[in-house]
Amino acid sequence: MSVDLTVSNKGLDCTQLAHYLNKIGVSGVNIVRGISIEPKGLEQSCMMRLPREYGHENRVELKLLWFSLKTRYKFDCAHLTVPGAWSGCVLNWFSDSLCPGAKNMCM
Repeated sequence: MSVDLTVSNKGLDCTQLAHYLNKIGVSGVNIVRGISIEPKGLEQSCMMRLPREYGHENRVELKLLWFSLKTRYKFDCAHLTVPGAWSGCVLNWFSDSLCPGAKNMCM
């Protein structure tokens, strides 16, 4: 099963995100565009459906990808879904204390 990582912010362009992923050597990803309705207004969102190796087998790869995206796009958090294992703040997948929002609820 695939792993879903969803990011959002104002002005986010999923095509640009796809080009960045390609540039850093990430392949096998399907990106779905969306709109997130946040308390501060509407934001563009991109759900990245990553190959399953980004789940349990290789948290290191996911952590490297996340911090690369965080740095490049200045994301505070993202929503991560690992089927049968996790659905919530990507930072809590790495450590319970990292998420800036309510437990499991950043985005």
